[in-house]
Amino acid sequence: MVIRKLLKRHNIFKFLVLATIIISVVLYSRISSSQLTNFSPKEIQLRGGRSIKEIASYPKNGSVNSNSKNHSTSQTTIVTEAKVSEAKGFTQLTKTEPTWPRIIPVERSSDVSLARKLDILNAKERIFNDGAFPKLTSDDIVIVVQVHRRIHYLRLLIDSLRSMRGIERILVIFSHDYYDEELNSAVQAIDFCKVMQIFYPYSFQLYNTTFPGHSPNDCNPKWKMEQASEASCTNAKHPDQFGHYREAAITAIKHHWWWKINTIFDRLSVTRNFTGFIILVEEDHFFSPDALVVAQHLSRFKDKQSSTIDFINLGMYTPIYPFAQNSKQVVVMDWYSAKHNMGFGMNRKTWEKLKTCKNKFCTFDDYNWDWSLCILSTQCLPEQLRVVVALSPRIFHIGSCGTHQKKGCDVYKEKRRVDALLSGSTQYLFPSEMNERIAPVPGHTNLLSKIKRLKGYGGWGDPRDHELCLNFVVN
Repeated sequence: MVIRKLLKRHNIFKFLVLATIIISVVLYSRISSSQLTNFSPKEIQLRGGRSIKEIASYPKNGSVNSNSKNHSTSQTTIVTEAKVSEAKGFTQLTKTEPTWPRIIPVERSSDVSLARKLDILNAKERIFNDGAFPKLTSDDIVIVVQVHRRIHYLRLLIDSLRSMRGIERILVIFSHDYYDEELNSAVQAIDFCKVMQIFYPYSFQLYNTTFPGHSPNDCNPKWKMEQASEASCTNAKHPDQFGHYREAAITAIKHHWWWKINTIFDRLSVTRNFTGFIILVEEDHFFSPDALVVAQHLSRFKDKQSSTIDFINLGMYTPIYPFAQNSKQVVVMDWYSAKHNMGFGMNRKTWEKLKTCKNKFCTFDDYNWDWSLCILSTQCLPEQLRVVVALSPRIFHIGSCGTHQKKGCDVYKEKRRVDALLSGSTQYLFPSEMNERIAPVPGHTNLLSKIKRLKGYGGWGDPRDHELCLNFVVN
Protein backbone atom coordinates (compact mmCIF):
# COMPACT_ATOMS: atom_id res chain seq x y z
CA MET A 1 0.00 0.00 0.00
CA VAL A 2 2.81 2.41 0.93
CA ILE A 3 4.67 1.63 -2.30
CA ARG A 4 1.55 2.33 -4.39
CA LYS A 5 1.05 5.70 -2.75
CA LEU A 6 4.65 6.64 -3.31
CA LEU A 7 4.43 5.68 -6.96
CA LYS A 8 1.17 7.55 -7.42
CA ARG A 9 2.66 10.69 -5.88
CA HIS A 10 5.70 10.41 -8.16
CA ASN A 11 8.05 10.03 -5.24
CA ILE A 12 10.01 7.25 -6.89
CA PHE A 13 13.30 8.98 -6.12
CA LYS A 14 12.49 9.18 -2.38
CA PHE A 15 11.49 5.54 -2.39
CA LEU A 16 14.78 4.47 -3.95
CA VAL A 17 16.77 6.50 -1.45
CA LEU A 18 14.86 4.95 1.46
CA ALA A 19 15.35 1.43 0.11
CA THR A 20 19.07 2.03 -0.38
CA ILE A 21 19.45 3.23 3.19
CA ILE A 22 17.62 0.19 4.62
CA ILE A 23 19.67 -2.28 2.57
CA SER A 24 22.94 -0.56 3.49
CA VAL A 25 22.15 -0.63 7.20
CA VAL A 26 21.31 -4.35 7.11
CA LEU A 27 24.42 -5.29 5.14
CA TYR A 28 26.73 -3.13 7.23
CA SER A 29 25.46 -4.58 10.51
CA ARG A 30 26.03 -8.13 9.26
CA ILE A 31 29.51 -7.45 7.94
CA SER A 32 30.59 -5.41 10.93
CA SER A 33 29.30 -8.00 13.39
CA SER A 34 31.04 -10.92 11.73
CA GLN A 35 34.34 -9.13 11.27
CA LEU A 36 34.53 -7.66 14.74
CA THR A 37 33.58 -10.93 16.43
CA ASN A 38 35.39 -13.44 14.24
CA PHE A 39 38.22 -13.63 11.76
CA SER A 40 37.47 -14.97 8.30
CA PRO A 41 38.54 -18.50 7.25
CA LYS A 42 41.20 -16.98 5.00
CA GLU A 43 42.63 -15.03 7.93
CA ILE A 44 42.68 -18.18 10.06
CA GLN A 45 44.92 -19.79 7.46
CA LEU A 46 47.36 -16.88 7.63
CA ARG A 47 49.01 -18.70 10.52
CA GLY A 48 48.28 -22.27 9.43
CA GLY A 49 47.02 -25.20 11.47
CA ARG A 50 44.03 -25.14 13.78
CA SER A 51 42.34 -22.14 15.26
CA ILE A 52 42.19 -21.44 18.98
CA LYS A 53 38.45 -22.13 18.83
CA GLU A 54 39.11 -25.66 17.57
CA ILE A 55 41.87 -26.26 20.11
CA ALA A 56 39.71 -25.01 22.97
CA SER A 57 37.19 -27.76 22.14
CA TYR A 58 38.31 -31.14 23.41
CA PRO A 59 38.57 -34.15 21.07
CA LYS A 60 35.66 -36.54 21.53
CA ASN A 61 37.85 -39.11 23.25
CA GLY A 62 39.31 -36.49 25.59
CA SER A 63 42.85 -36.84 24.28
CA VAL A 64 45.08 -35.50 21.55
CA ASN A 65 45.71 -37.55 18.44
CA SER A 66 49.44 -37.06 18.01
CA ASN A 67 49.34 -38.38 14.46
CA SER A 68 46.77 -35.91 13.26
CA LYS A 69 47.75 -34.11 10.08
CA ASN A 70 46.33 -30.95 11.58
CA HIS A 71 49.34 -30.68 13.87
CA SER A 72 51.56 -29.81 10.94
CA THR A 73 51.43 -26.45 9.29
CA SER A 74 50.57 -26.49 5.63
CA GLN A 75 51.59 -23.91 3.09
CA THR A 76 50.00 -20.65 4.14
CA THR A 77 50.31 -16.95 3.56
CA ILE A 78 52.05 -13.99 5.10
CA VAL A 79 50.48 -10.76 6.22
CA THR A 80 52.48 -7.92 4.71
CA GLU A 81 50.12 -4.97 4.72
CA ALA A 82 47.31 -3.69 6.87
CA LYS A 83 44.57 -1.36 5.75
CA VAL A 84 42.48 0.15 8.48
CA SER A 85 38.87 1.05 7.80
CA GLU A 86 38.02 3.77 10.30
CA ALA A 87 34.34 3.57 9.49
CA LYS A 88 34.07 -0.13 10.28
CA GLY A 89 36.71 -0.19 13.00
CA PHE A 90 38.54 -3.33 11.93
CA THR A 91 41.80 -4.15 10.23
CA GLN A 92 41.76 -5.79 6.82
CA LEU A 93 44.83 -7.97 6.16
CA THR A 94 46.39 -8.47 2.76
CA LYS A 95 48.08 -11.79 1.92
CA THR A 96 51.05 -12.53 -0.33
CA GLU A 97 53.60 -15.36 -0.66
CA PRO A 98 53.57 -18.35 1.77
CA THR A 99 56.34 -17.58 4.25
CA TRP A 100 54.92 -16.80 7.72
CA PRO A 101 52.43 -19.49 8.83
CA ARG A 102 50.40 -18.43 11.85
CA ILE A 103 47.14 -19.26 13.56
CA ILE A 104 44.82 -16.31 13.84
CA PRO A 105 42.20 -17.17 16.49
CA VAL A 106 38.52 -17.34 15.67
CA GLU A 107 37.61 -16.53 19.26
CA ARG A 108 38.04 -12.95 20.30
CA SER A 109 41.08 -12.22 22.44
CA SER A 110 40.83 -10.02 25.53
CA ASP A 111 42.27 -7.17 23.46
CA VAL A 112 41.40 -7.51 19.77
CA SER A 113 43.05 -4.26 18.68
CA LEU A 114 46.35 -5.16 20.37
CA ALA A 115 46.24 -8.68 18.92
CA ARG A 116 45.82 -7.18 15.45
CA LYS A 117 48.66 -4.74 16.07
CA LEU A 118 51.06 -7.50 17.11
CA ASP A 119 50.08 -9.61 14.09
CA ILE A 120 51.03 -6.73 11.84
CA LEU A 121 54.31 -6.06 13.68
CA ASN A 122 55.26 -9.73 13.45
CA ALA A 123 54.44 -9.83 9.76
CA LYS A 124 56.65 -6.86 8.97
CA GLU A 125 59.73 -8.71 10.29
CA ARG A 126 61.48 -5.39 10.74
CA ILE A 127 65.20 -5.43 11.50
CA PHE A 128 66.38 -2.25 13.22
CA ASN A 129 69.80 -0.92 12.17
CA ASP A 130 69.86 -3.38 9.28
CA GLY A 131 71.70 -1.09 6.89
CA ALA A 132 74.29 0.02 9.43
CA PHE A 133 75.93 -3.37 10.00
CA PRO A 134 77.12 -6.36 7.91
CA LYS A 135 74.61 -8.86 6.57
CA LEU A 136 74.11 -12.03 8.58
CA THR A 137 76.10 -15.06 7.42
CA SER A 138 76.12 -18.65 8.66
CA ASP A 139 79.51 -18.00 10.29
CA ASP A 140 77.81 -15.49 12.58
CA ILE A 141 75.68 -16.07 15.67
CA VAL A 142 72.10 -15.08 16.41
CA ILE A 143 71.19 -14.29 20.01
CA VAL A 144 67.55 -14.76 21.01
CA VAL A 145 66.23 -13.16 24.20
CA GLN A 146 62.95 -14.27 25.78
CA VAL A 147 61.45 -11.18 27.42
CA HIS A 148 58.66 -10.82 29.96
CA ARG A 149 58.27 -7.59 31.94
CA ARG A 150 61.39 -7.12 34.07
CA ILE A 151 62.70 -3.91 32.56
CA HIS A 152 65.55 -3.52 35.10
CA TYR A 153 67.05 -6.87 34.13
CA LEU A 154 66.49 -6.21 30.44
CA ARG A 155 68.50 -2.98 30.64
CA LEU A 156 71.36 -4.80 32.38
CA LEU A 157 71.34 -7.48 29.68
CA ILE A 158 71.46 -4.81 26.97
CA ASP A 159 74.43 -3.19 28.75
CA SER A 160 76.27 -6.51 28.65
CA LEU A 161 75.47 -6.93 24.95
CA ARG A 162 76.90 -3.48 24.29
CA SER A 163 80.22 -4.46 25.90
CA MET A 164 80.70 -7.66 23.90
CA ARG A 165 83.46 -7.73 21.31
CA GLY A 166 82.08 -8.58 17.86
CA ILE A 167 78.49 -7.57 18.68
CA GLU A 168 78.33 -5.50 15.48
CA ARG A 169 78.09 -8.72 13.45
CA ILE A 170 75.30 -10.19 15.54
CA LEU A 171 71.53 -10.18 15.08
CA VAL A 172 69.72 -10.03 18.43
CA ILE A 173 66.07 -11.10 18.39
CA PHE A 174 63.89 -10.12 21.35
CA SER A 175 60.85 -12.36 21.74
CA HIS A 176 58.20 -10.69 23.90
CA ASP A 177 55.20 -12.15 25.71
CA TYR A 178 54.10 -8.72 26.90
CA TYR A 179 53.67 -5.58 24.83
CA ASP A 180 54.91 -2.49 26.65
CA GLU A 181 56.23 0.82 25.33
CA GLU A 182 58.96 1.04 27.98
CA LEU A 183 60.27 -2.38 26.95
CA ASN A 184 60.04 -1.43 23.28
CA SER A 185 61.93 1.80 23.86
CA ALA A 186 64.76 -0.01 25.64
CA VAL A 187 65.13 -2.48 22.76
CA GLN A 188 64.70 0.00 19.92
CA ALA A 189 67.27 2.36 21.44
CA ILE A 190 70.00 -0.22 20.72
CA ASP A 191 72.39 1.23 18.18
CA PHE A 192 75.35 -1.16 18.37
CA CYS A 193 73.96 -4.13 16.39
CA LYS A 194 71.03 -5.38 14.31
CA VAL A 195 67.88 -5.88 16.37
CA MET A 196 64.53 -7.54 15.76
CA GLN A 197 61.39 -7.90 17.87
CA ILE A 198 58.80 -10.66 17.66
CA PHE A 199 55.69 -10.94 19.83
CA TYR A 200 54.20 -14.19 21.10
CA PRO A 201 50.63 -13.99 19.71
CA TYR A 202 48.85 -16.06 22.39
CA SER A 203 50.17 -14.35 25.50
CA PHE A 204 48.33 -14.03 28.79
CA GLN A 205 48.12 -10.30 28.08
CA LEU A 206 46.05 -10.99 24.94
CA TYR A 207 44.07 -13.97 26.26
CA ASN A 208 43.58 -13.41 29.98
CA THR A 209 39.89 -14.41 29.89
CA THR A 210 39.91 -17.01 27.12
CA PHE A 211 42.12 -19.98 26.32
CA PRO A 212 45.12 -20.14 26.31
CA GLY A 213 44.50 -17.78 29.22
CA HIS A 214 42.06 -18.70 31.97
CA SER A 215 38.56 -19.11 30.55
CA PRO A 216 35.57 -18.41 32.83
CA ASN A 217 34.56 -22.09 32.87
CA ASP A 218 38.07 -23.45 33.47
CA CYS A 219 38.68 -25.30 36.71
CA ASN A 220 40.21 -23.40 39.59
CA PRO A 221 43.87 -24.51 39.83
CA LYS A 222 43.40 -25.05 43.59
CA TRP A 223 40.41 -27.38 43.24
CA LYS A 224 40.51 -31.10 43.87
CA MET A 225 39.19 -33.36 41.13
CA GLU A 226 35.97 -33.96 43.10
CA GLN A 227 35.28 -30.23 43.28
CA ALA A 228 36.01 -29.83 39.58
CA SER A 229 33.64 -32.68 38.69
CA GLU A 230 30.85 -31.15 40.76
CA ALA A 231 31.39 -27.79 39.07
CA SER A 232 31.51 -29.43 35.60
CA CYS A 233 34.32 -27.07 34.61
CA THR A 234 35.87 -27.40 31.17
CA ASN A 235 39.01 -29.34 32.06
CA ALA A 236 37.62 -31.30 35.04
CA LYS A 237 38.82 -34.63 33.59
CA HIS A 238 42.31 -33.38 32.86
CA PRO A 239 44.36 -32.47 35.93
CA ASP A 240 48.12 -33.04 35.83
CA GLN A 241 49.86 -36.06 37.35
CA PHE A 242 49.62 -34.47 40.81
CA GLY A 243 45.90 -33.70 40.57
CA HIS A 244 46.37 -29.98 39.85
CA TYR A 245 44.69 -27.99 37.11
CA ARG A 246 46.47 -25.76 34.64
CA GLU A 247 47.60 -22.25 35.55
CA ALA A 248 47.53 -20.18 32.39
CA ALA A 249 50.29 -17.76 33.39
CA ILE A 250 52.65 -20.69 34.02
CA THR A 251 51.85 -22.71 30.89
CA ALA A 252 52.43 -19.56 28.83
CA ILE A 253 56.21 -19.77 29.45
CA LYS A 254 56.58 -23.16 27.77
CA HIS A 255 54.24 -22.18 24.95
CA HIS A 256 56.23 -18.98 24.33
CA TRP A 257 59.57 -20.80 24.27
CA TRP A 258 58.31 -23.43 21.81
CA TRP A 259 56.59 -20.88 19.56
CA LYS A 260 59.76 -18.75 19.60
CA ILE A 261 62.12 -21.55 18.57
CA ASN A 262 59.78 -22.78 15.83
CA THR A 263 59.33 -19.24 14.55
CA ILE A 264 63.03 -18.45 14.40
CA PHE A 265 64.18 -21.66 12.74
CA ASP A 266 61.26 -22.20 10.37
CA ARG A 267 59.33 -18.96 9.81
CA LEU A 268 61.36 -15.76 9.94
CA SER A 269 62.76 -14.82 6.55
CA VAL A 270 66.11 -13.78 8.01
CA THR A 271 66.73 -17.06 9.90
CA ARG A 272 64.74 -19.86 8.28
CA ASN A 273 67.71 -20.73 6.05
CA PHE A 274 70.34 -19.79 8.65
CA THR A 275 72.69 -22.70 9.48
CA GLY A 276 74.81 -21.05 12.16
CA PHE A 277 74.27 -21.13 15.91
CA ILE A 278 71.33 -19.57 17.70
CA ILE A 279 72.04 -18.84 21.38
CA LEU A 280 69.03 -18.74 23.68
CA VAL A 281 68.97 -16.46 26.70
CA GLU A 282 66.46 -14.70 28.92
CA GLU A 283 66.04 -11.12 30.09
CA ASP A 284 67.78 -11.75 33.42
CA HIS A 285 71.03 -13.10 31.96
CA PHE A 286 74.28 -11.17 31.69
CA PHE A 287 77.15 -11.72 29.21
CA SER A 288 80.88 -11.35 29.72
CA PRO A 289 82.72 -9.12 27.19
CA ASP A 290 84.31 -12.16 25.51
CA ALA A 291 81.13 -14.24 25.28
CA LEU A 292 81.05 -14.19 21.46
CA VAL A 293 84.73 -15.11 21.20
CA VAL A 294 84.13 -18.11 23.46
CA ALA A 295 80.95 -19.03 21.55
CA GLN A 296 82.99 -19.20 18.34
CA HIS A 297 85.53 -21.49 20.04
CA LEU A 298 82.70 -23.75 21.22
CA SER A 299 81.09 -23.87 17.79
CA ARG A 300 84.38 -24.84 16.14
CA PHE A 301 84.89 -27.53 18.78
CA LYS A 302 81.41 -28.89 18.12
CA ASP A 303 82.00 -28.92 14.37
CA LYS A 304 85.00 -31.19 14.88
CA GLN A 305 82.80 -33.63 16.83
CA SER A 306 79.44 -32.83 15.23
CA SER A 307 78.21 -36.42 15.41
CA THR A 308 78.40 -36.52 19.21
CA ILE A 309 77.60 -32.96 20.37
CA ASP A 310 74.22 -31.24 20.05
CA PHE A 311 74.57 -27.97 21.99
CA ILE A 312 77.12 -25.35 22.94
CA ASN A 313 76.84 -23.71 26.35
CA LEU A 314 78.42 -20.49 27.58
CA GLY A 315 78.31 -21.41 31.25
CA MET A 316 76.70 -23.41 34.03
CA TYR A 317 74.86 -22.18 37.10
CA THR A 318 77.50 -23.76 39.32
CA PRO A 319 80.78 -22.70 37.67
CA ILE A 320 84.05 -24.46 38.41
CA TYR A 321 86.27 -21.96 40.22
CA PRO A 322 88.82 -20.49 40.10
CA PHE A 323 87.86 -18.63 36.94
CA ALA A 324 91.47 -18.11 35.82
CA GLN A 325 92.45 -21.76 36.03
CA ASN A 326 89.52 -22.87 33.86
CA SER A 327 89.14 -19.89 31.53
CA LYS A 328 90.52 -21.81 28.54
CA GLN A 329 88.83 -25.14 29.26
CA VAL A 330 85.72 -26.79 27.86
CA VAL A 331 84.07 -30.02 28.86
CA VAL A 332 81.69 -32.38 27.04
CA MET A 333 78.85 -33.95 29.02
CA ASP A 334 75.18 -34.96 28.88
CA TRP A 335 72.84 -31.99 28.53
CA TYR A 336 70.98 -31.54 31.81
CA SER A 337 68.39 -28.83 32.27
CA ALA A 338 69.32 -27.66 35.75
CA LYS A 339 72.91 -27.06 34.64
CA HIS A 340 72.80 -26.18 30.94
CA ASN A 341 69.63 -24.21 30.15
CA MET A 342 71.33 -20.79 30.33
CA GLY A 343 73.08 -19.36 27.28
CA PHE A 344 72.98 -22.59 25.32
CA GLY A 345 72.98 -22.68 21.55
CA MET A 346 72.02 -25.01 18.74
CA ASN A 347 72.21 -25.06 14.97
CA ARG A 348 69.70 -26.28 12.42
CA LYS A 349 70.92 -29.87 12.51
CA THR A 350 70.14 -30.12 16.21
CA TRP A 351 66.82 -28.35 15.77
CA GLU A 352 65.69 -30.85 13.14
CA LYS A 353 66.57 -33.65 15.56
CA LEU A 354 64.56 -32.06 18.37
CA LYS A 355 61.59 -31.42 16.12
CA THR A 356 61.15 -35.16 15.51
CA CYS A 357 60.24 -35.38 19.20
CA LYS A 358 57.54 -32.71 19.11
CA ASN A 359 54.90 -35.10 20.40
CA LYS A 360 56.90 -36.01 23.49
CA PHE A 361 57.87 -32.39 24.16
CA CYS A 362 54.30 -31.14 23.82
CA THR A 363 52.61 -33.86 25.88
CA PHE A 364 55.19 -34.42 28.65
CA ASP A 365 53.57 -33.34 31.92
CA ASP A 366 55.92 -30.53 32.87
CA TYR A 367 55.26 -26.82 32.49
CA ASN A 368 59.02 -26.18 32.16
CA TRP A 369 60.35 -26.08 28.60
CA ASP A 370 63.85 -27.08 29.71
CA TRP A 371 62.83 -30.23 31.60
CA SER A 372 60.56 -31.13 28.68
CA LEU A 373 63.60 -30.82 26.43
CA CYS A 374 65.79 -32.79 28.81
CA ILE A 375 63.46 -35.79 28.86
CA LEU A 376 63.88 -36.29 25.10
CA SER A 377 67.28 -37.86 25.79
CA THR A 378 65.74 -40.94 27.37
CA GLN A 379 62.16 -41.03 26.09
CA CYS A 380 62.42 -40.15 22.42
CA LEU A 381 65.86 -39.75 20.87
CA PRO A 382 68.06 -42.80 20.15
CA GLU A 383 70.98 -41.16 22.00
CA GLN A 384 71.24 -38.67 24.85
CA LEU A 385 71.70 -35.00 24.08
CA ARG A 386 75.28 -33.83 24.56
CA VAL A 387 76.75 -30.38 25.15
CA VAL A 388 80.17 -28.72 25.11
CA VAL A 389 80.43 -26.23 27.97
CA ALA A 390 82.80 -23.39 28.87
CA LEU A 391 84.03 -24.27 32.37
CA SER A 392 84.54 -20.63 33.30
CA PRO A 393 81.16 -19.12 32.48
CA ARG A 394 80.69 -16.31 29.99
CA ILE A 395 77.04 -15.87 30.90
CA PHE A 396 75.50 -15.37 34.33
CA HIS A 397 72.04 -15.54 35.86
CA ILE A 398 71.40 -12.31 37.79
CA GLY A 399 67.61 -12.62 38.10
CA SER A 400 67.00 -13.46 41.73
CA CYS A 401 63.69 -11.60 41.42
CA GLY A 402 61.28 -13.48 39.17
CA THR A 403 58.79 -16.32 38.82
CA HIS A 404 60.00 -18.29 41.84
CA GLN A 405 61.04 -15.40 44.11
CA LYS A 406 59.23 -12.07 44.31
CA LYS A 407 59.95 -10.86 47.85
CA GLY A 408 63.17 -10.11 49.64
CA CYS A 409 65.28 -10.00 46.48
CA ASP A 410 67.80 -7.43 45.30
CA VAL A 411 67.75 -6.69 41.57
CA TYR A 412 71.38 -5.58 41.54
CA LYS A 413 72.93 -7.99 44.08
CA GLU A 414 73.95 -10.66 41.57
CA LYS A 415 75.07 -8.01 39.09
CA ARG A 416 77.57 -6.70 41.67
CA ARG A 417 78.91 -10.21 42.21
CA VAL A 418 79.42 -10.73 38.48
CA ASP A 419 81.10 -7.34 38.09
CA ALA A 420 83.57 -8.26 40.84
CA LEU A 421 84.35 -11.62 39.22
CA LEU A 422 84.92 -10.16 35.75
CA SER A 423 86.94 -7.16 36.92
CA GLY A 424 89.29 -9.52 38.75
CA SER A 425 89.65 -11.81 35.72
CA THR A 426 90.27 -9.33 32.93
CA GLN A 427 93.60 -10.88 31.92
CA TYR A 428 91.95 -14.31 31.48
CA LEU A 429 89.24 -13.18 29.07
CA PHE A 430 89.41 -13.48 25.26
CA PRO A 431 91.30 -16.80 25.03
CA SER A 432 93.06 -17.46 21.73
CA GLU A 433 92.21 -21.17 22.02
CA MET A 434 90.31 -23.51 24.29
CA ASN A 435 91.08 -27.10 25.26
CA GLU A 436 88.96 -30.00 26.43
CA ARG A 437 89.09 -31.09 30.04
CA ILE A 438 89.05 -34.88 30.23
CA ALA A 439 88.83 -35.30 34.01
CA PRO A 440 85.32 -35.55 35.49
CA VAL A 441 83.75 -32.31 36.67
CA PRO A 442 82.73 -32.41 40.36
CA GLY A 443 78.96 -32.40 40.77
CA HIS A 444 78.37 -33.06 37.07
CA THR A 445 78.67 -36.85 36.83
CA ASN A 446 75.96 -39.47 36.27
CA LEU A 447 73.67 -36.90 34.68
CA LEU A 448 72.01 -39.46 32.41
CA SER A 449 70.86 -41.51 35.39
CA LYS A 450 69.25 -38.36 36.81
CA ILE A 451 67.46 -37.73 33.51
CA LYS A 452 66.09 -41.28 33.49
CA ARG A 453 64.44 -40.67 36.88
CA LEU A 454 62.64 -37.52 35.73
CA LYS A 455 58.86 -37.72 35.93
CA GLY A 456 58.08 -34.08 35.31
CA TYR A 457 56.88 -31.31 37.58
CA GLY A 458 53.29 -31.28 36.31
CA GLY A 459 51.22 -28.29 35.28
CA TRP A 460 50.82 -29.64 31.75
CA GLY A 461 47.98 -32.16 31.84
CA ASP A 462 45.43 -30.25 29.76
CA PRO A 463 44.94 -31.60 26.19
CA ARG A 464 44.34 -28.05 24.96
CA ASP A 465 47.92 -27.15 25.89
CA HIS A 466 49.20 -30.24 24.09
CA GLU A 467 47.26 -29.33 20.98
CA LEU A 468 48.34 -25.68 20.92
CA CYS A 469 51.97 -26.66 21.44
CA LEU A 470 51.88 -29.15 18.56
CA ASN A 471 50.19 -26.59 16.40
CA PHE A 472 53.26 -24.33 16.43
CA VAL A 473 55.42 -26.86 14.58
CA VAL A 474 56.10 -26.25 10.91
CA ASN A 475 56.75 -29.35 8.79
